[in-house]
Amino acid sequence: MHFKKWHTFVGILLICLSLVYLIYTPSERHTSSSPMVGKEIPSFSLSSLGSQREFDQEEIKGRPCLLTFFASWCFSCRIEHKMLGETSQKYGIPLYGIAFQDNEEALKNWLSKFGDPYTIIGLDKMGHVGSEFEIIGVPETFLIDENGVVQYHVQGALYSDEAIQGLETALLKLGLTPR
Repeated sequence: MHFKKWHTFVGILLICLSLVYLIYTPSERHTSSSPMVGKEIPSFSLSSLGSQREFDQEEIKGRPCLLTFFASWCFSCRIEHKMLGETSQKYGIPLYGIAFQDNEEALKNWLSKFGDPYTIIGLDKMGHVGSEFEIIGVPETFLIDENGVVQYHVQGALYSDEAIQGLETALLKLGLTPR
């Protein structure tokens, strides 16, 4: 009988600790101290969705841009999708997407349903480019300057006021102002 009480106590304790962790851990990690911040983006070459055009690192150099890794199977990507498109328009900055380990048909359906704010979408079917960018999951968003250097990096969905404010502050530091 004593074992059952102890087992029940440990189970309840683990559930409570898990809930505390979920409640008090932010859903996104936004930082300017990411290992990628201050580094030039890695070289890559991907086929692009819906065309024969290659999408590579040279495509996004020359002016500041947002680059996001996302997937149609990612629920958090749906949450930030509209906000990323609005931020792109608000600041007049191109938004590039890299579909991470995704199916082209599912991706096309997803974009048809939620809209396509992207300048170009590269297809990282095997996840190799994501590895080069040191992503740990999707979504992850990078603010890249005109020289191809990462200025800001968000791991997770951009939906909290704090994360959005951090991105907008980084955009302002690059001299970009709302239209």
